[in-house]
Amino acid sequence: MAKAVLDEVFEERKHLLHWEHQNFPHCGSSVQILDRLRGYESGNIVLDANEQGNTILKKGAVLGRKLTETTGDNSEALWKFLAEFWSGYIVYLAASTRASQHKMYLTTGGELGTSER
Repeated sequence: MAKAVLDEVFEERKHLLHWEHQNFPHCGSSVQILDRLRGYESGNIVLDANEQGNTILKKGAVLGRKLTETTGDNSEALWKFLAEFWSGYIVYLAASTRASQHKMYLTTGGELGTSER
């Protein structure tokens, strides 16, 4: 399941970063990538006419905008929030996954963060 989701995100990212338009040339730098994500999040870039606005990449772009709006230019506050979130998430995963199940995922190339419960 995790691989299928990851493959879908990579495909969407490939389309977004290689999509060319007069206002959004091919991406080559992190600034261009951020501009492209902002355009995608705002609806100025549409990759698929049937898109419902609920793709994983678009949700990530919305979350990124909300995080930067919340923390403003305070990168320390942003990193503190992310550190607290991810450490809590990993503790939650560890507590909700049986050791035998985790061991099985490790032997097949998985790890705690992508194993199903």
